[in-house]
Amino acid sequence: MAQGFVGLFLTGWSASPAWAEGSTRQSLDDAWWTGPMLAASPKGPGEGHALTETYMYDQVADHSQSLRSYSYLLYGVSDHFTLGMIPIFGFNEADGSHTSFGISDLTFQAQYAITDFNPDTGMPIIALVLRQSVATGRYDRLSEATQAFGAGAGATSLGLFSQDYVWLPNGRLLRVRADVLASVSQEGNVQDISVFNTPQGFGGRARPGDAVSLDVSLEYSLTRSWVLATDLLYDHGDNTHVDGAVAGNSLRFALGSSDGFGLAPALEYSWAPNWGVLLATHILTEGRNRPASVTPAIALNVVM
Repeated sequence: MAQGFVGLFLTGWSASPAWAEGSTRQSLDDAWWTGPMLAASPKGPGEGHALTETYMYDQVADHSQSLRSYSYLLYGVSDHFTLGMIPIFGFNEADGSHTSFGISDLTFQAQYAITDFNPDTGMPIIALVLRQSVATGRYDRLSEATQAFGAGAGATSLGLFSQDYVWLPNGRLLRVRADVLASVSQEGNVQDISVFNTPQGFGGRARPGDAVSLDVSLEYSLTRSWVLATDLLYDHGDNTHVDGAVAGNSLRFALGSSDGFGLAPALEYSWAPNWGVLLATHILTEGRNRPASVTPAIALNVVM
């Protein structure tokens, strides 16, 4: 069913004489990938190898702009087990005037691939992923909103990442990923103005809502070096609860749950099997307690 759906989705491409190859199937070695913008790979760099993938992106929303550097730094302990971290830093700007530089929360990651891709049996790559974020980014004691870079509390995330390959009617490869990630947040102390909409003089605690995300990506191998890709993303966040006091008066409120849908079309180019760049744009539609935004990005992918 999946092959039929994808084949129908790409009918215009597969019918094009420029890509028609008869019954010849593109080999896996003849396709070089950087990966899409959002869906992370279930396959590590391999034993003794390191992967670095650094994204520079610019999130533009109403009255604000955020420039970020987001990096995957991964090391293959074995062919199946990968350890790494995800540091983030950048600039915030609001209303075209107030600008701040800061470091966001730091995330550590452990990943174990429980299956390998097998074209004979149709078995995809499947990996278990554990992430732990640490609240290293500034989130409270602010004088203005542009100074905030952190979520305000750490979070533990458990995910299931998968990757499969489909040969289309024209013989070209389509790589498909499906990532599911669920996160449980911890409580954090909050003082004064913060990312939780607390006022000056506030003292108390906040617990960000638990979250879940689903990301499906499609990557079509135009040539060995060129790939067309897109992500389809949905994420949900539960209520964030804040409890404390201002000037001796109790203050307790919830920020409400949130939902968001996103699309991230991208173009990949690799000039070697282990070197590539990505140009993409993440388009997030307006949802419940979630403003619309447009985020262009560029990334460099290197495996050593």
